[in-house]
Amino acid sequence: MANFKEIMVMCLDGASYTAMAKTLGCSNRDIAKTKAVIAAQSVTKEAFVLLSPSFFEEHFGDNRLLHKQQFHQPDFHKLAKRLAANKHLTRHKLWVDYLATACSPKNRSTSTPSFANICESMSTPLGYRR
Repeated sequence: MANFKEIMVMCLDGASYTAMAKTLGCSNRDIAKTKAVIAAQSVTKEAFVLLSPSFFEEHFGDNRLLHKQQFHQPDFHKLAKRLAANKHLTRHKLWVDYLATACSPKNRSTSTPSFANICESMSTPLGYRR
């Protein structure tokens, strides 16, 4: 990932795109983004010294969030018993039934995992079965 602080220093010193890309190993896109922020925020050499780390996170952060979602957890052992007792029952049918209960109005505050996540979660208590 580009170090936008170093790019900003070189931009404020008047370095060329080629010099910055060669020295810092960054892309022209990163340099253009930095120059756009400098212009939009009216950053000068004097103001640069006063910039906080949160400024760089706000303007140059990758915007990825850690999603630690809380899911309504099904009873996997109960599902395993149902799956073993009925040879015509599939994991997909169990997932559809799960969605019907997990997406009901009383559980709307929680997110629902994907079918792949349910299958992965079921593989441990059930053993691998297709």
